[in-house]
Amino acid sequence: MIIEKILKQLTPERIKKEIEAIQKIKLPPELQKWVAEYEKVGERNGFLWKWLYEAGQSTTLSSVPRLYFNKVYKIKFLIFILDVLLDDITDKRVGSENLLNSSLRIPLAFKKTQIFENLKSEEKRYCNLILRIWNLIITSAKKAPRYQEFKEIFLFDLSQLFNALAFSNIIKKQLFIANELEFFMYFSHHMTTIVCFTADLMYSPKFNIKELGLLRKIAWDSQKTARIGNWISTWEREIRENDFSNWMSVYAINSSIITAGFIKNNEKIIQKIKKAKIEKILFNEWDGYYFKIYKYRKLFKTINITKLLLGIKNFLTLNLIAKGKI
Repeated sequence: MIIEKILKQLTPERIKKEIEAIQKIKLPPELQKWVAEYEKVGERNGFLWKWLYEAGQSTTLSSVPRLYFNKVYKIKFLIFILDVLLDDITDKRVGSENLLNSSLRIPLAFKKTQIFENLKSEEKRYCNLILRIWNLIITSAKKAPRYQEFKEIFLFDLSQLFNALAFSNIIKKQLFIANELEFFMYFSHHMTTIVCFTADLMYSPKFNIKELGLLRKIAWDSQKTARIGNWISTWEREIRENDFSNWMSVYAINSSIITAGFIKNNEKIIQKIKKAKIEKILFNEWDGYYFKIYKYRKLFKTINITKLLLGIKNFLTLNLIAKGKI
């Protein structure tokens, strides 16, 4: 297993060194400005943004010329902020139905007055930031050399973040509707891999459009590996925060490893999941997706899949290093 090799390399010394390196990252002033805007309404720690900046660079497609790196990084980082803002609505602002509904209107081009209907002043500030980030992403993307060619795909992919938000809200209300298949189908979009690949393609002058369908298949599997890495990194923290909308909890419930009677005893849930070695199941899933991508590596002429696979391994490493910190 590839993942076992990665785990063996993660000594306490290396983890400490990697965390220190991430903490030393200085975001470009333009991106730091938007992090500061987020901090006015959100609660995530500063380490997350440095971690995301590092992670976003590790999986950039090889088809993007160095000339465009800063421009495409800006768009992807703004997508990360948008995703966190949406994720926070159900994670940190439980019960904000008006804010949820207003946010879901944003991709549908509703008038600003309609978006802000029935919101409290604090919720208006929050929703307004989502709208500003959304508009800035679109404005920035329009400057990409191949924006018109990929416009519809990009907007579709971007809208899936809002779809994931809607699904997350359903799960919070009806936990027992949850199943592993739909978790991968909807929650994987919170990893933004597919939409970031599309952003890369808008800045890839030499990408052969005939390879797009196959790349979309690979993007989907890449997004699943990213989702697995994130679940492994965050599941214990989420359970301690009474958030059971993670794959580990759902698998445990569906497999009767935990029952409704345990839902309020978070530490017992964590211990039962560990005893059942559910992480091992996810590790096997990750390996499966990794090797599916590996089999396609010789079919591309304008994308270096071997480089992408290195990025996928690096992203998993970053998740394992940051366990409990993001």
